[in-house]
Amino acid sequence: MLAALDSDEKIDQSICDLTGEIWRADDLGFTLTGFSPRFKDVSRITAPGSGWGDTGVASAPLSVGLAVHAGRSGYAAGPRTLVCSSSASGERGALLLDIPVKERI
Repeated sequence: MLAALDSDEKIDQSICDLTGEIWRADDLGFTLTGFSPRFKDVSRITAPGSGWGDTGVASAPLSVGLAVHAGRSGYAAGPRTLVCSSSASGERGALLLDIPVKERI
């Protein structure tokens, strides 16, 4: 997934499904630790679950929608967003989005 980025390109932010469960925090921590050189600012994390609660299986598509909305509204830190999602049964997934960011007036 990150091989698609040129060596000088960085991930601008991440959106993850943190909900207070330790295993989700571990998953995110391992991802950020392993790929921290690929981030502009590794601490730029959005966790929609902190406001929405645990959205379960919908967390990944909701996070993608949030990334698209942030880009189209001009609120995203940049075009590249890493969406991470995991489940209690062991499935994990990540998606790297490249969404043009609308200039805010």
